[in-house]
Amino acid sequence: MNDTKGYVFISYSTKNQADADSVRKILTENGIKTWMAPYDIPTGKSYMEVITPAIENSSIFLLLLTEEAEKSPWVPDELSIAKTSMPGRILPISRGTMPKGVLKLPLQTVQIQMVHNIQQNDQGMRAVVQRIKTRLSAIRSF
Repeated sequence: MNDTKGYVFISYSTKNQADADSVRKILTENGIKTWMAPYDIPTGKSYMEVITPAIENSSIFLLLLTEEAEKSPWVPDELSIAKTSMPGRILPISRGTMPKGVLKLPLQTVQIQMVHNIQQNDQGMRAVVQRIKTRLSAIRSF
């Protein structure tokens, strides 16, 4: 895990692992540090002991909003931690899914960035990268 803020925590359902990996790759290729399970879980540590500090120490909480994320046992809890510890720094991205279940209330006042495809050249993904860079720049200037 990174020791200082300046990274993006990626929250997703493991059923969307390929999409989450693509998001991580795009961010990394654009010079943005990320934190994402299972890759950043230190050997011998449990998810439960590292997820909360990873969220709290991140600069941006990026949520891959999907129907599977709504059903995930982890995503709603991760979002709850982010809403408490980092209001205003939550960035949900979606390919059309709108929150309907447990994520509807916590996301009701959060702008969702729509993406067509999770690819480097997608206009929505370019907007995500730019929003993150702008936010990180503003956070670092404080």
